[in-house]
Amino acid sequence: MKTGDLPAFSSAAVSGQHMESAGMTIYEYNYRGFNGMMHPGPMECSSSGTIYQYLTNHVGKYMNSKDNWVEVGVETAYWNPGQYFVFTYDNNAPSGQEWVTHTSFTNGNSNYNFDLYISSVLYPQGYPYMLSWQGSVIRTGYVPFNKGNPTEYHEYERNDPGSFSTVSTSYVYDSYVYGDTTALWWNGNLPETTYPHNSGPTQAQMTTSGSAYKIKTWIP
Repeated sequence: MKTGDLPAFSSAAVSGQHMESAGMTIYEYNYRGFNGMMHPGPMECSSSGTIYQYLTNHVGKYMNSKDNWVEVGVETAYWNPGQYFVFTYDNNAPSGQEWVTHTSFTNGNSNYNFDLYISSVLYPQGYPYMLSWQGSVIRTGYVPFNKGNPTEYHEYERNDPGSFSTVSTSYVYDSYVYGDTTALWWNGNLPETTYPHNSGPTQAQMTTSGSAYKIKTWIP
């Protein structure tokens, strides 16, 4: 197994492994993407506890009886201690090309910018999207929708049976979502369907950072 074998989405844990997640979603299908900052923190992993972590951002839509989404985020894995891998995922890409690992870094206690944007212009292949990391475009493609649900999630995976180990706080902050003509800060002015999600042993706390929410997640 290598980095990138596991799609970073809560429903995609492989047999013999269990995933839990915490974060925030807007369920409206009104947004073309969003831009924000990520602070991974240590994102500790262990062969006997939390074996992978994904701090990740999606835009997706449920259509034709399936989930469709694109995402950009950071992965850590227990066999690469101290290494962070920037990845993207597109579940509409050809088989074997859904997941792409782009680069790695070693400083989790820094702030990193991501950008995910879907065009409103329809081409024969679909609607073009662009995924950026630290101001550089790292992936483009097409999706069958031009508006979806933005999500900011921290996902944790362990072997099953087994238990999650304590992990430090990671957070996503200062995000804004792209509307038809404007960008809106992801904050209390957005609809009430914006909320922090706690699942199983994970914890999420929604605070404010400047004008926007800061979503902190961890396992106590």
